[in-house]
Amino acid sequence: MAELGVPRFVVERVLNHTDRTVTSVYDRYIYSAEKMTAVRKLGAFVDRMATRHRTQALRDASSDDRLRDRRLGNETAREAANLEKPRNRGAWNFEITT
Repeated sequence: MAELGVPRFVVERVLNHTDRTVTSVYDRYIYSAEKMTAVRKLGAFVDRMATRHRTQALRDASSDDRLRDRRLGNETAREAANLEKPRNRGAWNFEITT
């Protein structure tokens, strides 16, 4: 959360750590607004990371599919070419009629 600009003191409050300094006796403020802001920043960060991960996973999957299709497509094309290849009867086939 520090990377997101949340002060260390607020991070400690979000994590429910107690403040053991002398001033903690007099500081009775709950810091709810600051904690809510910190948690929202963290939530937005996690959403961005999850979106990036999903997007990359989708790209990888589609890339794998395209490669597989290309491989299968090439094999299928080769098989089709072998099946459709005419038998070697000579380059020229003429019927001679008299």
